[in-house]
Amino acid sequence: MAREMYERIDGLKEVYVWLLSQIGAPIDRPKEIYVKVVPKPRHGGDAVRKGISLVVDEYMSGIPVFTAELSRGEYPVC
Repeated sequence: MAREMYERIDGLKEVYVWLLSQIGAPIDRPKEIYVKVVPKPRHGGDAVRKGISLVVDEYMSGIPVFTAELSRGEYPVC
């Protein structure tokens, strides 16, 4: 998710994402999502916030498909 934000949102120097889940809660509904960005000089603002929200929404809405693929063995698990 952080890489996607970094690549799609102009003016970001660094991006960090933390997902906090709760045991027993659905995986697509984390308790908290923390995003920290370090913008390049003279960047930031509403465009960055909107871009972050868009990427988070895209990733979270894709989790049910991802977990179904994972359960079918479509991704290696080490």
